[in-house]
Amino acid sequence: MAVVSIHSAPPHAIAWLRARPIVGLEMLALLASLFFTLCCNFEFWHNLTTDLHAHWRLLASLFVLVTALQAFLLGLVLTRWTAKPLLALLFVATAFAAYYMSTYKVYLDPDMIRNVLNTDPREAGELVVPGLVAPLLGLAVLPLLALWRIRVRKRGWQRALGLRLAFLAAMLLLGLVAEMASFKDLSALVRNQREVRYLVTPANYVVSLSGAARQPSRPCERADPDRRGCEAATARRRHQATPAGIRARRNSARAGLGAGWLCAPDHPATRGDA
Repeated sequence: MAVVSIHSAPPHAIAWLRARPIVGLEMLALLASLFFTLCCNFEFWHNLTTDLHAHWRLLASLFVLVTALQAFLLGLVLTRWTAKPLLALLFVATAFAAYYMSTYKVYLDPDMIRNVLNTDPREAGELVVPGLVAPLLGLAVLPLLALWRIRVRKRGWQRALGLRLAFLAAMLLLGLVAEMASFKDLSALVRNQREVRYLVTPANYVVSLSGAARQPSRPCERADPDRRGCEAATARRRHQATPAGIRARRNSARAGLGAGWLCAPDHPATRGDA
């Protein structure tokens, strides 16, 4: 019987497995942003193409704009010491966010994040379901493995600072060019479909989390002069973040009420009263 040795494996295959590419922080930020835009924003692109029927020029501009802005924000916070821990956290959190947005048709706006933070952990446990396995494998585990193999390039502080400033300026310029290319359509989208911005992941939950932290609760007087009406509306919003409320919203969308998550908070498709 012939004995198969590991040395008989193709040399290029062994070299590929052992390879640990060296990547600059700016390239890492751009690659991570591209990954988020392409792989973690299905609901954003689905909403634009299916529900809003956006044309190709607007889609192309939004692709460049979202990627550039995310890369810019990552460029502000990634360092040799923070890059891997921060990106690992974003990969895992974004995988959860993408799954729940796609499955339960929810916006990750400040109200939703605030309600999630106030949800009973025992109720939240009902949302950990087998359907999470595939998104976590594709959107978290695989990127984490790739991130683990990457080595961050070391540079002197002067060269690193110059490259970082040039990268940030380039991302801002790229985003500005993308915005100007479809300024009229982008303006109409922002003006008429303001809630769409809460589908851009991971920016949606990061911005909403900061908003929820600044304002842990919404005063009833600001939401509704009638306190009883405000309390009822607040109770509905809190119910939307519970497993029962999220399931009701998903079932309403499946029953033919359309994209229930595009409705106003008091629309029957989003109340979860049924």
